[in-house]
Amino acid sequence: MGRNKRRQYGKIGRGMMVGLLLACACIFLMQEPAQAASPQISSKKISLVVGNSKTLKLKNNKKKVVWKSSKSSVAKVSSKGVVTAQKRGTATVTAKVGKKKYTCKVTVKDAKLNRSSLSLTEKKSYQLKFTNSKGKVKWSSANKSVATVSSKGAVKAVKAGKTTIKAKVASSTYQCQVTVKKAPPADATATTLEFYTAGGGDFICGLSKAEVKFALDTSTTKVEAQILDAADQVVYKKSFATCRKGQSYTFQWDGRKADGSYVGDNSCRVRIKAGKKETLSANYLTVSEKNDFAGGNGSQKNPYQVADLAQLQKVSQHNGCYFVQTDNIDGNYADFIAMFREDNPFVGTYDGAGKTISNLLIKNTSDGDGSAMFYIVGEKGLLKNITLSNCSANLGTKLKRGYGACLVAKNSGSIQGCVFDNCTTLTNVEGNGKYGYSGIICAEQQETGSITGCKVLGGNLNVTLSGWDGNRNAGGIVANNYGKVINCSVENLKGESISGFGRIGGIVAVNQGSGKLINVKVSATELNCSGTQGNSYAGGIAAENKGQISGWSWGNDGTLTGNKTGDCCPDAGNSGIITQ
Repeated sequence: MGRNKRRQYGKIGRGMMVGLLLACACIFLMQEPAQAASPQISSKKISLVVGNSKTLKLKNNKKKVVWKSSKSSVAKVSSKGVVTAQKRGTATVTAKVGKKKYTCKVTVKDAKLNRSSLSLTEKKSYQLKFTNSKGKVKWSSANKSVATVSSKGAVKAVKAGKTTIKAKVASSTYQCQVTVKKAPPADATATTLEFYTAGGGDFICGLSKAEVKFALDTSTTKVEAQILDAADQVVYKKSFATCRKGQSYTFQWDGRKADGSYVGDNSCRVRIKAGKKETLSANYLTVSEKNDFAGGNGSQKNPYQVADLAQLQKVSQHNGCYFVQTDNIDGNYADFIAMFREDNPFVGTYDGAGKTISNLLIKNTSDGDGSAMFYIVGEKGLLKNITLSNCSANLGTKLKRGYGACLVAKNSGSIQGCVFDNCTTLTNVEGNGKYGYSGIICAEQQETGSITGCKVLGGNLNVTLSGWDGNRNAGGIVANNYGKVINCSVENLKGESISGFGRIGGIVAVNQGSGKLINVKVSATELNCSGTQGNSYAGGIAAENKGQISGWSWGNDGTLTGNKTGDCCPDAGNSGIITQ
């Protein structure tokens, strides 16, 4: 081989060698492992709020890590690196691997409660909460009788006072000072409100007491009951700390004002103030400074004592009361004006107590068509044990109907045990189509009325009518009867019914369909009925009977005069039931 070729081959060999060496170097370099990265903690500095947590990690590490806090009371760390803020402050969390340590500085800030103080009224609520902490909260109240708190921080006011609500988050405790105020009184209306004289009767200063009774539609506090005079000025007040719904409350008032003096003659009512609402009593209570009578206050237990004529006439001003006559009363032939009208019937009790009322001239009022001591007696009215002697009731009127009687013109109540000695009734009406009713005791008795145990001892009974048409009825007890007459008697009576269609009877003139006459007696009585129409009926007991008559007696010493007569009732006038 020549030199040149050897050189050529030599160059090629050297090149291959260099390439081979480079390739081997590359292979060597590729097979040599890269140097591993150093472990690192995920955060070297963190900031937390009490109750909140953050997880720390040690990067580039597969070995066991031991976590530790320099101040567990500030920030504690779990075995998995979970850091939880406990209270305000700073701490260092260390992650240890072998002999190497990696640290994180932890700053803990306070949590924020939305209220540090709170004012509530009773029964009101408020929600407490943290605005920047997600930690679990343990709530508590220092005084549960003042305010309670739920597991979710809802505060409820119970009663007036102060307490502290505590909220524990991690190892930190936050407080809210709670003041509970009394709730304002609830608005309430009185469902019932009564104002009356205690024990009944009228209210008389120094003798009676008024009573107030009320109930409210809502439970409330600070209720005030006020007594108002006629000018609506407060003269007395009574406070109630608490009133329950529907419960009745009562109190009494003696008629004195705040200064101790009596209100005198006045008209008073009641006002109940509860919250912002007020209720006024529907009625006024009349207050009297002095008594119109000899004693009593008109109640059942303490009836008014009637001792003279002036007091007897004042009965009309005290309807609904109880009266007892304590002395004989001589009217000395003075005019006595009929008491009680159609719109105000007597509904009280008058007990004559066997005392006598004598020598009265009983007149009707200018607007009335009846002459009697008691013009109208209502269903609840009671007249008993009254004795009238030498009294007369005279009615002269041109009205359509005339009612004349010594005691009652129209009766719907009860008349018991009364005696009428030598009394006179005269009813005189004028004109065609007019009606006259005349009775010693009563002119007309309604279906609810009753007359029992009464006696008529002598006297005169008259009814006259000028005019060709109309009725005039006269009865020894009652003229026109729809009610009951029981155990009553008439003797020595003289009666007369003149002109038109006449009816006169010893007990009643006409006993209507609902009327009942039981055990009645008439003796030594003269009854005369004269009329121009040929319809003049005179009956020993009843001139006309449409109802029931039982146990009757007509004495043979009496006389009956008329077109039609009968010891009990004329046959022509009887369409009812009569039994001996």
